[in-house]
Amino acid sequence: MYMSDADICREYKLAKNPKEQILILADENCCKKDDIIRILVENGMDVPTRKKKAAQESKKEEPEEVSHPAAVLQHESCGVVRDMPDSVRKILIVKMEEIENTIAALEKEYKEIANYMCGA
Repeated sequence: MYMSDADICREYKLAKNPKEQILILADENCCKKDDIIRILVENGMDVPTRKKKAAQESKKEEPEEVSHPAAVLQHESCGVVRDMPDSVRKILIVKMEEIENTIAALEKEYKEIANYMCGA
């Protein structure tokens, strides 16, 4: 955090659009929106909550994360995949592994850029 809790609260209180200010403060302090909200709440600020959206999000089932492409074949929701010819299955697993490696490389690059921008 670059700003003190008092500075964050002051900026939030003076904002014309408090909801947008939370995002601005998070960006300025190279932290998450939740960190700013936590600071505001801990300092007695009235932070509007979106109860309706939170309730809807809690009702949504998040997809189970699969650690490895081959694990997809073992996942209970993928019964149809088991009936697939082995040659097709192997090609798709290779493609999924390529995608997984690309994502990992892009995530690493993203984190490096974010750390550089935040002075870490």
